[in-house]
Parts: sequence; structure tokens; C-alpha cells
Amino acid sequence: MVDLAFGFLIVVSLAGAVMAVALKKVFHNLIGFGLAILGSAGVTVILGAEFVALMQLLIFLGGIAIAMVFAVMMSTPREQDEEDRSPGRVLGAVGIGSGFMVVVGFLMLSGVFPAAGPQDDALFSAQHLGLLLLSDYALPFEAISLLLLAAILGSVIVARRSREDDDLPTEGVEGV
Repeated sequence: MVDLAFGFLIVVSLAGAVMAVALKKVFHNLIGFGLAILGSAGVTVILGAEFVALMQLLIFLGGIAIAMVFAVMMSTPREQDEEDRSPGRVLGAVGIGSGFMVVVGFLMLSGVFPAAGPQDDALFSAQHLGLLLLSDYALPFEAISLLLLAAILGSVIVARRSREDDDLPTEGVEGV
């Protein structure tokens, strides 16, 4: 039964990832991204890391998806038009992705990565991870939060600046 659930969640993740990159509308890409995250969080639960799965859902679906919704709201319909995808670009992307999968598969099967030994479950409990984040790793945790804040502010500034540039009249202006 676990194998069936694992396979189903993998299919959901892959279908969501394909939707996120293949569909032309930004909102549909967002739905695909959400499906991919839900599937990968389900796989993480099956593998026994419930805290990591919860963090995936909170961070990705709660943060990045909302940022993408803001991007949809701030862009004009003209900006949302997708450029034509030439077969050469699609084949190039498929080739690069396939090559990456071959390299990763080869590395996994060649035994480059040693097998993990038994782990103490207490090390991966939500309580222990929370204590580590607020004690030993407090500075990197805060640095990441500041980096994310800077990225959000930068995206808002870029979106506002491009919108202001679009509002400027260009008719009758010499040199434009």
C-alpha cells in the first residue's frame, strides 16, 4: 500500500512539474507548481520526515506561491502573453534535462554516495530542529530571512519601475 501511495505521489509531482514548465498561462504554471510541491511533501511524509514536509508546504505554498500571485496581479495582460516556443528550444531543454538525469542516475548507481547508516530519531524531531534553528543556527536563519526580504522588495521595485516605464507616453517625443 505504501508503494502505491509513493508511486501516486511521484506521478502527481511529475505531472505538476510538467504543468509548471509547459503551460503558457502564469496562473496555470502556479497550479502546476503547487501540485509538484504537494506531491513532494507527500513523498517526504512517507519517508518519515514530517517536519520537513510541513516546512515545504509552509514555505513553498505559503510564501513563493503568494509571491507568484502578486506577480500575476502586478503584470498587465500584455506582459503575460507567452512568446512562441520553438521546437529547437523545447528539444534543447529536454536534452539538458535528460542529460542531467543521466548524470545523476549514473552517480547514484555507481556508489559514489555512501549508504546512510542507522540514525537516531531524536535528532530529526521537530523539537530538536526548532532548538537548533533558534540556537546554533540562529544567525544563518536570520540571514536567509533578510535575503528573502531583499528579494521580495527588489521584485516589487523592479515591477513598479517597469510599470512606470510603460505608463510614460512615447508619442511625439523625439529621440524615442
